[in-house]
Amino acid sequence: RVVLHELQHLLDYHEWWAAGDDPEKWGYEWHYDEDKDEMVVTDPRDRDGDRMPDLIEPSHGCDPTKRSTFGRTVGRDFEVTARRAEWNWLIGSADSEDWANPGKNSGGAN
Repeated sequence: RVVLHELQHLLDYHEWWAAGDDPEKWGYEWHYDEDKDEMVVTDPRDRDGDRMPDLIEPSHGCDPTKRSTFGRTVGRDFEVTARRAEWNWLIGSADSEDWANPGKNSGGAN
């Protein structure tokens, strides 16, 4: 599940944000966030800073004005698709393809 979760982040990144995006081209602005005590970037394509482009948030049930539509149970909205990929995985569905099953990690024999 962890691998699927992280793979979905990679797939989303490549789908949502063009590789080699030039921050200046899109009007990114750096500013200091006192609450976080760090520098943060503002992107006009992602105004709430949840790493999911505002234009696609509604198609995933997310609110483009909130960093975390569903609160702490999910995290920032970019986690929604990764969690969905993880939750939809049927445990054991790839056992026949798993070179380590049976094995010590799967509870089987050596």
